[in-house]
Amino acid sequence: MAVIPVRTIAEAREFMVLELPECGDRLTLEPVRSYPDGDRWVHQYEAGCAELGVRREFEFTVDPKPAGEEAAVFGDGRQPSRLIDAGEWYLVSSRYLQAGAAAEKRFQQEPRPDLVEEAYEYYARASAALLEVLKFIPPGASAPPDLAFWTERGRSVREQVGDQLVRSVLEPAKAQLDDLLQAYRDAYATGT
Repeated sequence: MAVIPVRTIAEAREFMVLELPECGDRLTLEPVRSYPDGDRWVHQYEAGCAELGVRREFEFTVDPKPAGEEAAVFGDGRQPSRLIDAGEWYLVSSRYLQAGAAAEKRFQQEPRPDLVEEAYEYYARASAALLEVLKFIPPGASAPPDLAFWTERGRSVREQVGDQLVRSVLEPAKAQLDDLLQAYRDAYATGT
């Protein structure tokens, strides 16, 4: 099995979700073991869904964090992912937006603090995934280049929603999510 370099374990998890779309919400991700390989650690995972008889193993090494960079959810620094393309990151963001909205709806039916935390986490990941799309847009450009869509899935997303994969749409969408996250933090801190 090939060892896949990733920027963070969170990026590795998203890759496994994308690689096993047939599992949907039934996907389970289990860490199997971690072991040293030179100056890095290899993290082995088992992913799948028992109901469908789907099971795959993955091995990842995590890139060292760039010096002086702030930690990010999916990948540190300004460099885009080498594993998940721009269209796929847009899918990841959309999935988390839908999950956040569903958690909010459940909260309206049954107000529980855990649902507020769940919605917040989903929206935070949606924002982080939009940042990953933005990392593919070169300075001074308005959209990711063709090379930013190297998977069939990513190219399909670009064909379907290409007008949304531009800086003038992505940056305001991310700012709106960040404002929503701030509103959650403000409300949670004051208990309202």
